[in-house]
Amino acid sequence: MNKIINILSRTQKKIIIFFGDFFLNIIATIIALILRLEKININFFDYISSFILAFSVFIITFYFFKIYRNIFRFFNFELIKYFLYSSIVSIIIFYLLIELVDIRGAPRSIAILQPIIFFILVCIFRTFVSYIILFLNKDNLKSKINILIYGAGYGGNEFLNYINQKNNYKVFGFIDDNPKKTGSYLNGVKIFNYKKIEDLIIKNKIEKIFISIPSLDKEKRKKIINNLLKFDIEILSLPFTENFEKLNFDLDNYTKINFEDIFGRNIKLEINSQLIPSNRSIIITGSGGSIGSELAIQIINLKPKRIILLDNSEFNMYNLQKKIQRQNISEDIEIIYLLTSILDKNQLDFYFKKYKPNYLFHTAAYKHVNILETSVIQAINTNIFGTLNLLNVSKDVGLEKFVFVSTDKAVKPSSIMGKTKRLSEIIIQSYSNKFNNKTRYSIVRFGNVVGSSGSVIPLFLSQIKNKEPITITDPNVERYFMSISEAASLIIETLNLKSDASIYVLEMGERIKILDLAKKLINISGYSIKNENNPNGDIEIKYIGLQPGEKIFEELYSGELIKTENKNIYLCKEKLFSYNDVTQILNQLDAALRAYDSDKLFKILNQIKYN
Repeated sequence: MNKIINILSRTQKKIIIFFGDFFLNIIATIIALILRLEKININFFDYISSFILAFSVFIITFYFFKIYRNIFRFFNFELIKYFLYSSIVSIIIFYLLIELVDIRGAPRSIAILQPIIFFILVCIFRTFVSYIILFLNKDNLKSKINILIYGAGYGGNEFLNYINQKNNYKVFGFIDDNPKKTGSYLNGVKIFNYKKIEDLIIKNKIEKIFISIPSLDKEKRKKIINNLLKFDIEILSLPFTENFEKLNFDLDNYTKINFEDIFGRNIKLEINSQLIPSNRSIIITGSGGSIGSELAIQIINLKPKRIILLDNSEFNMYNLQKKIQRQNISEDIEIIYLLTSILDKNQLDFYFKKYKPNYLFHTAAYKHVNILETSVIQAINTNIFGTLNLLNVSKDVGLEKFVFVSTDKAVKPSSIMGKTKRLSEIIIQSYSNKFNNKTRYSIVRFGNVVGSSGSVIPLFLSQIKNKEPITITDPNVERYFMSISEAASLIIETLNLKSDASIYVLEMGERIKILDLAKKLINISGYSIKNENNPNGDIEIKYIGLQPGEKIFEELYSGELIKTENKNIYLCKEKLFSYNDVTQILNQLDAALRAYDSDKLFKILNQIKYN
């Protein structure tokens, strides 16, 4: 019997239930006539109009209240509510039809008796079917995944209705922060206070918690998730939406908790659409990278005249092109893809004179700290002399704004990557002071971006997926983190600030301990940490020691920090170098590069007093 139920399609089940209701409707009409006429021996053909009216009203009201869109195998209080509404409307329609139209064989009292009896019979029938199915499925309960639903409101109730038709899930209870709901029931499922959650998880071997509160904002979501993470259990959540009544509460809409849910900040950024006038041409170097590609998408949405996307990686350029093609782009925007290197000054000079860009966003750079420690020649060539090439070709075409994307590793730099980026900052500032042309220069400095190629998060997630040990350099390492979208938006916002080769520091919030990050990523993935206290855990954390050039924590500035009109952007006043001093350093580096003298390059970089 249970196999037959499971192989039936939803439409087939609807048809069976409909005919069951149709039969009950006839029975209800018969009982109503018996009660009205106070006798059993009745010629029901004389009252055929009562049966026709009852059936018609039943069809109208059940269709209007969408009774057959509900789950049949689980009868709950929500469904009773709709049956009750249907019965009340049925009485009204039934009575009006009999009263307004002279129908023979349809007593007025039938209009009240029949819907009430039908309501009782339908409720009994649905309850009976639910218990039969529950009895047939009792052998399968042991194989079900035990879950809790966080949120005993509209979203939780809708998800319960959906999840009850899934054979592989069993809901043990609701969790809700509202103490007034504690101890009560929602559709037959008990509501517990958050303080009881640990006991529930242990006693009932709960494997997953579904956060089913679609109206939950980022800060409240983060608070709930951080409270749940200590239980070493998989957490899934609905995305935030203001119009949640139209949301489908199925499993596909519940996603695993990600970094943004744990550490994300509740910052809403709206870019001023006037920052980039529609008659301007924009060029982005390193446009295929994490920051470059996000800048490209956001700037395209501001609808400039032309955007020139430059990158030396064919693969990155291909991915960017596909990403842009998925956007709804105005045909008035000219998009140019340039596969070239910032080291090729002749090509840069040709393209800059051809397209005459107004704004330049320079994101191209080598950024991997460990790799650059053994690749000093490539690091200096690209990060320093590539930037110098762009400064020179920009000067010749009358560029309006030059925005350089820097890093927190440029502050008191200890790595080749940090030193080359800091020297690039120094070059831009000295260049601006020397030539005093119409170009406005700005430097934007921030920490790690979530999901970028150099971020530890993709590495950790890959290790967790493969159940490999998570590798951390040191238990005390801390880093700043920001979403790619937020970083790109604030970079664009710096165009609105008065720039004189200033260093702008983005508001990054508090530094995050990498060890805490690793633990939380393990927990949200549904795994436990393997250590001395839990030798049977899933994922181990290993410490491999600080790598060359790495620091325990990074800083965003070393000088004076000043507020700007944008609360998320600060102005940083740091040491300035004269153009002559910078020229001398560049000449030394150039000579060592020509000789491929890595030791000399290291020595020159180490002798510079950056801050």
